[in-house]
Amino acid sequence: MSHANVANWTLADYERAAREYCASLPPEHFMESVGQSTQRKVSWHSLDYVALRRGRMQVLNELLVQYPRNGGLGQVVPDNAVVRNKRKLKSASSYNIAFEALPLFWALEYASRSNWRKDYEGSFLKYQDDLKILYYLLFDPDTLDLRLFRHNGLTYDYVRPNEHGRLAVPELEVEVALLDGWVRFWYQGELVPLPEDLVREIDELREQLDEARTQVVLEKRRADRLARLAEQEKQRVKQEKQRTLQARQAADRQTRLAEQERQRAEQQTQRAESAEEELSRLRALLERIQNRGGSGPSRKK
Repeated sequence: MSHANVANWTLADYERAAREYCASLPPEHFMESVGQSTQRKVSWHSLDYVALRRGRMQVLNELLVQYPRNGGLGQVVPDNAVVRNKRKLKSASSYNIAFEALPLFWALEYASRSNWRKDYEGSFLKYQDDLKILYYLLFDPDTLDLRLFRHNGLTYDYVRPNEHGRLAVPELEVEVALLDGWVRFWYQGELVPLPEDLVREIDELREQLDEARTQVVLEKRRADRLARLAEQEKQRVKQEKQRTLQARQAADRQTRLAEQERQRAEQQTQRAESAEEELSRLRALLERIQNRGGSGPSRKK
């Protein structure tokens, strides 16, 4: 396909050019070393984590970038790239600068000297001179050589480490540095977790949740046991109150009976005293009668 008059191309023309580009690539272009593929995965997951929290940012993975260049067509494929918007791309096969709302913000490439599958020097010049991408990261997993560049409007300048020893991309609140042999990312000062870190964290949270559930079950059993004991104590107190009431009622009956017996005894005593008084009166009367009879004139026979 001729690349003449690229300025007049439609999106369909760019998509045809993307298919031709993919078909023309040699097999070694698709061959990554373990270090390259691992770093690309680390960067992809880390930057996607940042995108989920920031919004208005998306991460591209080995997507062909196409752009008008000196009347012709420029093409380059960064290992990862960042765009500062969330709009759906016009094409699924390539990022076409002429049709997208924003240029690329950050390109990232992982150049293994043991598997030099791209023209990284040529890509550097395309990012710097043609596309003028603001940030460019280059990392060699074999030598652990990490470099971050920022465009000054003409060329790339090295980004120097900050007070934390990390290379900062302040527009994204992101920093990068080597950790355990890989380029790792920090967002808002915190190390971005990798999927295995998240899995480990999820497993730890599951364990904590299981422990919490077990503790809840134990506490529920303890609460049920205490509730049963409390109910038993309530019933015991109730029964004790009933026994106390019954004892009080029995004591009251005994008191009433004793009072009745006392009253009967008093009545018996009063009747006995009255009878004694009556007997004494009768005796006295008899004595008077007898005395009167003995002192009177004697009868003749």
